Amino acid sequence: MTEVDKGIPKEEEIKAEDAKASEPKDEPKVETEKTEPVDSAKPSNDDNILNAVAHAMILFLPVIAPLLIWIIYKDKSESVKFQSMQAMIFQFIVTTIFIMLVMVGTILSFLLLPILLIFVGIAVWCIGVLYGLWGAYKCFTKAEFKYVLIGDMVDKHC
Repeated sequence: MTEVDKGIPKEEEIKAEDAKASEPKDEPKVETEKTEPVDSAKPSNDDNILNAVAHAMILFLPVIAPLLIWIIYKDKSESVKFQSMQAMIFQFIVTTIFIMLVMVGTILSFLLLPILLIFVGIAVWCIGVLYGLWGAYKCFTKAEFKYVLIGDMVDKHC
């Protein structure tokens, strides 16, 4: 080998150095945040709030508030449509039972039994309100909620 050969890198050495430089270095891998695919069947936050309001309105405007929510949102959100319809039916049933028991108890007020009917009516109303508020809580926390018997009936027809 000549002195000139020692100072000048050979073509193969240059290619080997370029190949080494182009190889990926051991860099720490950064994990990206995994996101769940968007499911169009899941209600949005606004839907959850409307669902909860439909159930909670048993305290202030039973039947009327869920009916208004259903009329306004029935074509916009399947979740709101379903939850407001079942809230409306549940509130109608509870309110009707309450009114009937109180009315019968009032009409028959000359007996001891009517006072019992009035208390049963108030108990039915209180249990209905608590169950409606439980539905509001479940909807607000993004859980699926169905009233016993009513939920399945609405699910078939809605």
